[in-house]
Amino acid sequence: MVDSAEPDTRRGWHVLRVAVRPHRRVAAAGILTGLLWSASKLAVPALVARTIDQGVVPGDRDALYANIALLACVGLAGALIAGLRRWYAQLLAYLVERDIRQRLVAHLYRLHLGFHDTTPTGLLVSRTGSDLLQIQQPFIGIPMLLSSIVMLLGAIVLLALINVPLMLVALSPTALILVVAVRFTQRLGPRSEALQHRLADLSGVVQESVTGMGAIKGLGAEQPELARLRGRAAGVYDAAIGLTRIRATYLPLFDFLPALGLVATLWLGSVFVERGTLTLGELVLFNAYVLMLVGPLRLVGMTLSQLQRALVSASLIGELLEVEPEIADPPSPVPLPDEEGELRFEGVTFAYPGSDEPALRDLDLTVSAGETVAVVGATGSGKSTLVSLVPRLTDPSAGRVLIDGVDVRDVALDDVRSAVAVVFEDSLLFTGTIADNIRFGAPDASEHEVRAAARVAGAHDFISLLDDGYDALVGERGSGLSGGQRQRIAIARAILAPARVLVLDSATSAVDAVKEVEIRDAIAEVTKDRTTLLIAHRAATIELADRVVLLHEGRLVDHGTHAELLSRSALYRRVLARDEADNPETDTDVELVS
Repeated sequence: MVDSAEPDTRRGWHVLRVAVRPHRRVAAAGILTGLLWSASKLAVPALVARTIDQGVVPGDRDALYANIALLACVGLAGALIAGLRRWYAQLLAYLVERDIRQRLVAHLYRLHLGFHDTTPTGLLVSRTGSDLLQIQQPFIGIPMLLSSIVMLLGAIVLLALINVPLMLVALSPTALILVVAVRFTQRLGPRSEALQHRLADLSGVVQESVTGMGAIKGLGAEQPELARLRGRAAGVYDAAIGLTRIRATYLPLFDFLPALGLVATLWLGSVFVERGTLTLGELVLFNAYVLMLVGPLRLVGMTLSQLQRALVSASLIGELLEVEPEIADPPSPVPLPDEEGELRFEGVTFAYPGSDEPALRDLDLTVSAGETVAVVGATGSGKSTLVSLVPRLTDPSAGRVLIDGVDVRDVALDDVRSAVAVVFEDSLLFTGTIADNIRFGAPDASEHEVRAAARVAGAHDFISLLDDGYDALVGERGSGLSGGQRQRIAIARAILAPARVLVLDSATSAVDAVKEVEIRDAIAEVTKDRTTLLIAHRAATIELADRVVLLHEGRLVDHGTHAELLSRSALYRRVLARDEADNPETDTDVELVS
C-alpha cells in the first residue's frame, strides 16, 4: 500500500513547492499582473466618486468628460491586465501539472516490477490523471487570490480613510468569516482524501473490466462485473455528495456574511449623508469598496476548497514519489566493455519476498558470446526468474550476473537494458502504427532499417498485405493481429534494438505449432550473431539452440545438446511431454552438474 490513513499536508506542500520552483518567473509575472489588476479595480470607485462630486453634482461638463475619459482608460487597462493575469495563472497551472506528471511517470518507470505487481493499475492511473487535475485548479486561482487579498487590504485602508466608524461596521462579519474558513478547511480535507481514494478504486475496476473484456464475456460475467462497478461508483457518489454537502453548507456563508456588513453600512452611511458628515460621492465610493470585499472573500472560500483538495492529491502523489526503487543505478556506474556479449551466472540464488523456498539455488552458467542456450524446465523451475536477472528486472539474493565480465549491478540501468533485448511470452504492442511498434526500442531507426528488421523476423510479407502496410494502426495491446503476427513484430522490435544479448521468454508458447514454425525460422535468423537465452517448451524450437540447460526446482541439473538430453534424462523427456509438463512426479534423484 502506498496510501496513508491521513493526508500529510506537509508532504503536499513540498510537492507543490518543488514543482513551482523552476517556474518562479511565471509565478512572479502572474503576481505582478494581479497586483496591477488590483490597483486598477481600486482606482475605478475613486474615479466614479470624483466624477460625481466634481462633474455630476456641480454640473461641470468639462470635469465630467475628463473624468469619464480617465475612467474609460483605467477600465481598458484593467481589462488588458486581467487577460494577462489569467494567461500567467493558466500557464503556471499547466507547467506545474506537466512537470509533476513527468516526474511521477519517470519515477514509476524506475520502480521495480514487484511494486507494479502489487499496486493496482487504477490507483496509478488516478494519480497521474484526476489527482493532477486537482493540483492544477488552485494554481489557476492562487495569482488571482493574491491579487484579491491585496485588493481586500487596499479596500480596507481606503475605507478607513473615508470613514473609520463605517469601516468598523463593514468589517464586523470578518471574524465570523475567519472561523467559518477554518472549520470549512478542517472538514473538507478528510472528505477530499476519501473521494480521491474511491476514484482510484473505481479507476482500477474500470481498467480491469476493459482489459479483461474477453474473460468477462467468455464467462458470461457481465452482470456480476457491472454490479461490482456499480458498487465502486456508488462509493464515489457518496464521497462526492458528502464533499458537495460541506461546500454547499459553508460557501454560501462567504457571500452572506459580507452582505450583512453591506446592509449595515448602507443604513449608517445614509445617516451620515443626512448629517452632512459624508458626501453622496463618498457614500457611493464607500459602498463600492464594501462590495469589493465580497469578491475576494468568496474567492478565499473557493480557493481554500481547491487548495485543500490539491494538498490531498499532492500528498498522495508525494507518497508514490517517496517509494524507493529496489533496482537502482549504482553510485559509480562502470561502462560495459565493447565486446560480443558473454553472459555468466555465478552462484546465483534468488528468493521472492515472503517465499520459504528460493526460486534459484546456487546456479552457475556461462553462455559464450554468440551462443544460443535453451533453458528448459517444468513450471516453477525458475526459468523466467533466471532470464529476468539479465536486464535487472530483479537482482539475485546472492551471487552475480555478468555481461562481458562486468556485474550488471555495477552498470547504469540504461546501459544494461540497452545491452539486453527481451521478447516476452505476451508480446505487448502499443497503440500506433506497425512501424512505430517495430522501432519502439530504437526510435531513430530509418524506414529502411524497420523493413529490414521485419524481413529478418518474417513479418514483412503479412505487413505488406495490410491496406496501410507499415502505417497500419495497431489496436491497444495488438488487437487486430494474430498471436503469431504480434510475436513476429515483437521479434522485429528486438532485432532493431542495439542489444548484444537477446532473451526470448517463451516467445512461441502462445501460438500453435503451425505458427511456431514460422516464428522459429525468424528466431533462427535473429540468434545468428547474438548471445541468446531461449526459454522454450517445444522440441522444434529447442533444436535451434547450440546447448540446452535443464532446470529443476531452481537448480541446474543437466546440460548438453537436445539429442543428448533426450537420450539420457527421463526428467527432460517428461518436461517436453506437454501432457505431463505440470506433473509433480518428477525425478528427485538427479545429480547436479558440477
